[in-house]
Amino acid sequence: MSLLDKLDNIATSSFESARVAMTPEQITAISAKLKTQNRINVQPNRFDIDKPFQVSLNFNNVWHNHGVFTNVDAATAAGSLLSLSYFGSRAKKGSFNKEIAESHPEFLAWLEDEANKEVVKNVTEGTCVLELTGKKEVKGDFDDDLVF
Repeated sequence: MSLLDKLDNIATSSFESARVAMTPEQITAISAKLKTQNRINVQPNRFDIDKPFQVSLNFNNVWHNHGVFTNVDAATAAGSLLSLSYFGSRAKKGSFNKEIAESHPEFLAWLEDEANKEVVKNVTEGTCVLELTGKKEVKGDFDDDLVF
């Protein structure tokens, strides 16, 4: 028995093309464009220019990441659902084309992703993290802190 036979029962590494990080200039330009186009909870994905949009939300100074996208409408739709899942009636919706988002493969995959199960459940059931945690105050990196 060869020592290499021990490798027979483990998974083989798959080839994935190397990610190319954004330059500081690209990050600044995409950030500005996302802000002016009201793309809520969508930030530049500084680690991969091929998937330039990252959906994440800051809740009580903790970032919650929920996927990367090539399509800004799909990303903004996901970010808006994420906001609704966390903040309920206090959520904010970004600007996106509903028809594009609803049919985009990335958005459909995002809805089915196990990592987003709680987000989809909260939105479907009309509950939100803010209510479920019993928080009275939300602090985060956004313009106006929400106080109840």
